[in-house]
Parts: sequence; structure tokens; C-alpha cells
Amino acid sequence: MLAVILAFFGGLAIVVSKMLNHNAAKRFGLLPGTLLNYLTGTLMAGILAFASMKRFDYTVFLDVPPLMYSAGLLGLGAMLISNLTLNRLPVVHSTSIIVVTQMSVALLLDYWLFGIGSLIRIVGAMLVVIALILDQYIIQYKTANI
Repeated sequence: MLAVILAFFGGLAIVVSKMLNHNAAKRFGLLPGTLLNYLTGTLMAGILAFASMKRFDYTVFLDVPPLMYSAGLLGLGAMLISNLTLNRLPVVHSTSIIVVTQMSVALLLDYWLFGIGSLIRIVGAMLVVIALILDQYIIQYKTANI
């Protein structure tokens, strides 16, 4: 149950973060606003990492495989793309597309890396995609008839 509660608050934090990132991008420009948010997040992560360690050992960074550092670049790219899409899509659609993409990639990675596959998971992902398409269609229909 704790995992579900934490996942809920993680999702809440993601949506609030998207809105703050979008507002910073509108106010300062796409790249400066994204950089501001990314550097703030990096600073906070660093403070939390240092605070959680009894004695900080800088050599721990030497043991990290170089590919792992690409996660930061991917995160920055994801934030830039998210800020770009929020100018063109409502938050609910942008977030839904991200969730559907994450689910689909997770399904593929589970199958590819661990050999875990389930028809019910694929059907669930497809239902989310169908709901998103229907919602977008309804919004476009209502907008055209106003």
C-alpha cells in the first residue's frame, strides 16, 4: 500500500512540476526556463544526496558506468519536449501521452529484458490509448461546434 501512496504523490509531483516548468518556459523562454528548473532539481538532488550520507565519498562517481550518466541528458530532453508540447496540448493530454508511452516502453522492456509478457497488460495499455483518442476527438468535436 505504501508503494501505491508514494506512486500517487510521485504522479502529483510530476504534474505540478510540469506546470511550473511550463510557466518558467513561458516567462523566461524555453531553454532558460528549462535550464533553471533542471539546475534547481539537480541542486536539490545533490543536497538530499549529501544529507543522506554519513561521509560523502566522491570516488563513488568513478564506479558508475558511463551510460548511466546519459539519464540526466534524457531527463533534460524529456523536460524540453514536455515544455514544447504544453504550448500545444492540454496538460491532461500531454500527461496521458507520457503515461501511455511509459507503459508501452515498460511492456516492451519487460518482455525484452525479462521475458515477462501479459495479454492483460497489452489490453490495458490499448484501452488507455483508445480513451485518449476518444477524449481528444470529443474535445475537437465540442470546439468545432461552439
